[in-house]
Amino acid sequence: MVEDRQYTGSELSTCLAALFQAWGSGREYMDDGTTTGDVEFVYTEDVRSFDVVLHGDATGRLRVVGEDSWFDGGAGWQPDEVMGPLYAVLSSPEALFEVVAPDSTWTVQGERELLTLPSGDDVEAWAVVLDEGYDLGDVSVEEWTLWFADDVTPVGNSGTSSVWGTSATSTQIFYDLGADIVIEPPA
Repeated sequence: MVEDRQYTGSELSTCLAALFQAWGSGREYMDDGTTTGDVEFVYTEDVRSFDVVLHGDATGRLRVVGEDSWFDGGAGWQPDEVMGPLYAVLSSPEALFEVVAPDSTWTVQGERELLTLPSGDDVEAWAVVLDEGYDLGDVSVEEWTLWFADDVTPVGNSGTSSVWGTSATSTQIFYDLGADIVIEPPA
C-alpha cells in the first residue's frame, strides 16, 4: 500500500478474489446494523461455503454449502431457500467483489486505522476509500472503505448503501485467514 495511490474497482476486485482464494478459508464478524454474525467460510475457486451464527433481528444458525442452505432457529436444521441465499451474498467475499468491481476509483489513505479483530489481535490497517459513490442496479453505494494489513491481507470493509430510499451500513471484519475449516451439510 502506498499513500494516495488510486486503484480501479476492477483492480481491487481481482486482487481480493486472488487473496481470498489463496487463503482458502477464514473467519469473519459481520454487522448489518440489525443482525450480527460470526462466520466461518471456505472460499476456493470451486467452493463457497459458510457457517453463520446469527444474533439480533435474525437469530439462529445458517449453513450454506455451495448452492444449498439450511437454517436452525432452535428446532433443528431445516432446508432454507430464503435466508441462505441472502446471507450467502451478504457474508460472502464475493459480495465485496461485486461492490468494488464497477469502474470506480479507490484511494489509499495516509493514516492507518487501528482495528481490533474478534481474535483479539490489533492491526494497523491501510484504509482504501471509495472516491465517489455510484449506483449498482437498485442499490446506491454511498461510501465504502476496505482495510488491508501491511502485507495486503484483507482485514475488512465497511460501507453505506441505500436501496429504495433506505440507507444502511454493513461491516465485515476478516480474521484467522487460512484456518483449518471444513463446512459440510448438517446431519
